[in-house]
Amino acid sequence: ALLPLQAALTGPSLDVELRLRAQLALSQAGGQSPAQLRSAVLFSVEKGNLRPALYRRALRELFRLKDPGTVKRLERALSDANPRLRSEAAEVLALAGRRDGQDALFQLVSQHPDELSSVILLAEAGDARARQFLLPRLSDPSAMLRQRAVAALAMLSVHGGRPCEVSPVTPLLRDADALVTLSASVAYLQLAHCNSKQATAKP
Repeated sequence: ALLPLQAALTGPSLDVELRLRAQLALSQAGGQSPAQLRSAVLFSVEKGNLRPALYRRALRELFRLKDPGTVKRLERALSDANPRLRSEAAEVLALAGRRDGQDALFQLVSQHPDELSSVILLAEAGDARARQFLLPRLSDPSAMLRQRAVAALAMLSVHGGRPCEVSPVTPLLRDADALVTLSASVAYLQLAHCNSKQATAKP
């Protein structure tokens, strides 16, 4: 199954992002070594026009593969003077389950609490400290921000963030915005399931 994908990568017409996405898929399927993926990432960066989200996804995959150069660079970047590099390293390490990455990401969120994207990453990393930043957003005037916040609260419970309380999302089940209501309904079910698992686990 990997052969067609490997053959497609030799095509000269693939744009930079599409090629890197294919190489990431190949790596996740066990079809590339860390060195091969690192070369692919460097090639993509040199070509330019690589979106930050895809670049960070590639860094996460290199970290998963325990590429020595990537691991060392990310660990050093946590204390770098450049805020972009610190943010990049914090995200990758936090999502990999590293406590130092979670602490660095929490520090960034504390400094810029209005940046919901960083709070969502903290929730995705399963860090319960994200909750304190998400709860106020559940009553935000913006329906889009309410929807993103309630979805992140559910995601936090999925990734191990505790406690799993349904009461904060209950008012949003009657929200005037249909997307908020839908997200709140999904969140309610996930939080209720998490709550029941907690209760069962107690001695």
